[in-house]
Amino acid sequence: HPGIDLLNDVGDPVYAAEGGVVSRVFSQEDGWGYYVIIQTGTLESGDTEWHVYAHLQEENRVNAENEEGGFVSVEAGDVIGYTGTSGNSDDDCSGGPPHLHYEVRQGDRPWTDKNEPDPVNPENHLGTEFSDSMGAAISDSCPSN
Repeated sequence: HPGIDLLNDVGDPVYAAEGGVVSRVFSQEDGWGYYVIIQTGTLESGDTEWHVYAHLQEENRVNAENEEGGFVSVEAGDVIGYTGTSGNSDDDCSGGPPHLHYEVRQGDRPWTDKNEPDPVNPENHLGTEFSDSMGAAISDSCPSN
């Protein structure tokens, strides 16, 4: 499981950890649900990162294109969406409680179905470290079946 899951309440704003361009706004029935990917750096320089923000609400997510058809830029701290219960995050905890899945990938080629960039530690972008007990809070916050 690359990335980190951060417990949130449904409707809590999700902020961009880094500035960049919105490279993808999409949805999956399961898995990530509604998500946004923000790309930083350039492929030419080899410092490209993709920041994934998943399990968002469908409404009020940042757009991938502006009115002229160009990429939308965001700054660190901009609201890019709101915590939802999409994908495998839901209200009844059958797929885990509402949370933000934050993941960072790094590579020097475009991210495609055939090329998945390498995961890197997302804590480096959040300015904090998370203990194992914090990670366990996700499963501990749902009642046992």
